[in-house]
Amino acid sequence: METIIWILTAILFLAGFAGTVIPALPGPPLMLIAAVLHKIFLPTFLSWWTLAALGLAAALAVLVDLACSLGGAKAMGASYWGVAGAGIGAVVGVVGGIPGVLAGAVIGAIVLELVGPRKTLAQAAKAGLGAGLGLLASSIGRVLIASGMLALFLIDCFII
Repeated sequence: METIIWILTAILFLAGFAGTVIPALPGPPLMLIAAVLHKIFLPTFLSWWTLAALGLAAALAVLVDLACSLGGAKAMGASYWGVAGAGIGAVVGVVGGIPGVLAGAVIGAIVLELVGPRKTLAQAAKAGLGAGLGLLASSIGRVLIASGMLALFLIDCFII
């Protein structure tokens, strides 16, 4: 049974880590779920302090994601149409991997900026650039936080 729990934890952690760059997966929150399930089924391997730290890190990752994604787009003049287009484009772009996600966000923001508030191509392109840069910054932030979460989990389980 213990082996099955470790395998499930590893799968959820890997899926969570993949979620730091794939918009359809929740990333760090999925890693937190893995740690909580691990604590429930194998209570001696993980401290409550580490679980609390992982919870704070997952919350921080969500905040970084929102701040960077929205901040990048809004700083470059995107409307809510552009922000929505970036989100839709990023999800559609998943089929193209990481470059597809980034290109999808930029193209989605440009298209909906042109259709919704009917901005000029130059304004829409600027908003699309902001959406792409915001997505890139949020992905980097989530990868860094997820790396710390994984390291903390492994240190607590195997070293402390």
